[in-house]
Amino acid sequence: MNEMTVRKPVLLTFLISIFALTAVTAFFLGALAQREWLPDMLGTEPSISAASSNDTGFSRLAEVERLIAEEYYGRPEDAEGSQEFWTGLEGDALQGLASGLDGYSTYLPPEDQKVAADQLAGTFEGIGVWVATRDGKMTIVAPIPGSPAEKAGILAGDVILEIDGTTVEGYSDSEALELLKGPAGETVSLVLQRGSDPPATVEVERERIPIPVVTYRLDEASNVGIITIVVFGDKTAAELDAAITAAKADGVTGLVLDLRNNGGGWVHSAQQTIGRFVPEDAGAALVEDFDPYGEGDEIAQPIISGDIDAYDIPLVVLVNNGTASSAEIVAGALHDYERATIIGQTTFGKGSVQRVHEFEDGSSFRLTFAHWFTPDGHAIDKVGIAPDIDVSETPPTERGDAQMEAAIQFLTASIATPVA
Repeated sequence: MNEMTVRKPVLLTFLISIFALTAVTAFFLGALAQREWLPDMLGTEPSISAASSNDTGFSRLAEVERLIAEEYYGRPEDAEGSQEFWTGLEGDALQGLASGLDGYSTYLPPEDQKVAADQLAGTFEGIGVWVATRDGKMTIVAPIPGSPAEKAGILAGDVILEIDGTTVEGYSDSEALELLKGPAGETVSLVLQRGSDPPATVEVERERIPIPVVTYRLDEASNVGIITIVVFGDKTAAELDAAITAAKADGVTGLVLDLRNNGGGWVHSAQQTIGRFVPEDAGAALVEDFDPYGEGDEIAQPIISGDIDAYDIPLVVLVNNGTASSAEIVAGALHDYERATIIGQTTFGKGSVQRVHEFEDGSSFRLTFAHWFTPDGHAIDKVGIAPDIDVSETPPTERGDAQMEAAIQFLTASIATPVA
């Protein structure tokens, strides 16, 4: 069996995209819409009042700021200490505001924003997991293939209870993920709950993780090409083009697009991926809805094609409960256009989109402003994409890959007996 990791450079363009792939040693689950620059809020003057200068119900916030400025015993008086003091309070306030929203909106301080950018660019330091708050619990969406988390046996659906002895119940995503971060070589201790099993402690050593954005290999026995996309980031479109080119050179008779444990990324990248398998004139890649209480505000986002395509090669998309966000957009669109058969398990169900507001100090606020639907109008949020053929994953204690085997068998049978 020949195996090749696709690595090609890609020009970095301004991406109109979606989610909050974030945090320090892990991704938040979600999708990012676009980046917007805002003025630097951080100065020597108290900065919380800017949020309360309009009549939006933050009068108590402004009053508390005034009380701190006038009465707080520990407020620094030197200029440098004062700026650091108010900057820290502002960050805490923003994180508190975000924690009261939908679980996907979040404030990232400069160091965490840099890590998030590194992740989308294809590298970061950490344990290598996508996480999201689900029903109030910090849940592992998926471990990154080859990451320390995967090597330690962490699985999609595991719930984080403690990080280095600190209980994360009631923590915001940013606060809990702050406990995960640290330099490569250091170890973090996690207490995890898996289903109804008793909690278990797992020790994971952080590493510098190059994310394998796209990989390709040929299953020689079936002549089926297997393309795996791990994240929809800056490199995905170029590396997918290289993978499709390699598959065509191999003369594959079918393709498996493996989106299992793909936690999402840029929606722009998802639109480009759809465009490699469905032509632009087929219709929308997805539909965004901006008002939960009204109709008529929906906007269809286009399919984006490139110079490389695989419009005519039989296709199966593999999904599981770790397939989320932009990955669900791709699976949903390819299903709606009857371009692919979906095999595996129902996906995670993350159907909200965040706009990234970037501040001049390097921090960002990622705010949910819309939900998206598949081209045919099917909801994704809290629903997910159901497979055409339901196949459970192979238990960790057993060898093999039942879902991949089912995908290859389906393609082989379809090619052998084509529909008239």
